[in-house]
Amino acid sequence: MKTNNSITKLIGEFLSETIANPRSRQTYKATLNRFMFFLKKSGRDIENVKRADVVDYKVKLINDGKSALTIDNYLASVRQFFKWMSENGYHSNIAEGIKSPRRSRVFRKKYLTAAQVRKLLDVIPKNSIKGLRDFAIVSLMVRTGMRCIEVSRINVEDVLTDDVLCVNIQRKGRVEKEESIGLTDKTIDALNDYLIKRDLKGNPPLFVNHSIKANNQRIQSSHINRIVKGYMESIGLHGKKYSAHSLRHTAACNALLNGASIYDVKAMLGHTSVSTTEIYTDMLDEERRLVNAPGRKLDELY
Repeated sequence: MKTNNSITKLIGEFLSETIANPRSRQTYKATLNRFMFFLKKSGRDIENVKRADVVDYKVKLINDGKSALTIDNYLASVRQFFKWMSENGYHSNIAEGIKSPRRSRVFRKKYLTAAQVRKLLDVIPKNSIKGLRDFAIVSLMVRTGMRCIEVSRINVEDVLTDDVLCVNIQRKGRVEKEESIGLTDKTIDALNDYLIKRDLKGNPPLFVNHSIKANNQRIQSSHINRIVKGYMESIGLHGKKYSAHSLRHTAACNALLNGASIYDVKAMLGHTSVSTTEIYTDMLDEERRLVNAPGRKLDELY
């Protein structure tokens, strides 16, 4: 290694220079520490890491039964770190080209059918401020595909109703509210019904925790997930396959099934590449193969 700095100090420099989001920085730090622990435990030279060490780390993760998604996340931080090391002249980029295992093109959460969405919305009581809030949250998520963290970050002033009905949002992993997404009339109606009951001063969070102890603090993404999952369970949707994130898949799949283009859905979800959005078309194609409508037509012929 072409520096007198320790690997620990270099990791600190890498994180401070390249990772702006505090949460992402913690994730990168944890995954890089895991890699360093592997090197130490297996008796390797931590100050002179070789390409074979990274390959062996990948093999160990696979043998440990880690999912393809987890392995991809662990290796991504290692690749980014050694790329930074190479760019700064500290170490050759030994991790370049080491690929993650192929990930499944099927997402892990279930999506809700249109009938299930209507049932979900109908089960939410709207006779209290909490119920109005919950209805507005679910209505927003099933019509925009927003994540819990994105919903949590919205302030009242981010909702714009001048020329176009839209909301400014801070996407996952971003540090600024740099995207806007259009809102439907039904979403605006649900938001208005909720906000009318609020005592709005300044620029408060759009959705708050209405428990006595919370004192109208911003609702957290984990709280949103618990709320949504509770309503899902009340209509018979149980298990790990159903969560608040299912509503993101629900918005994407139902939009595609009802004629929206993949590019429109890509824009709605905030994907940087259409290849990410194609996971939904792949999944829907798999469902169509199981139904086998052409085969049923052939049954009518012979």
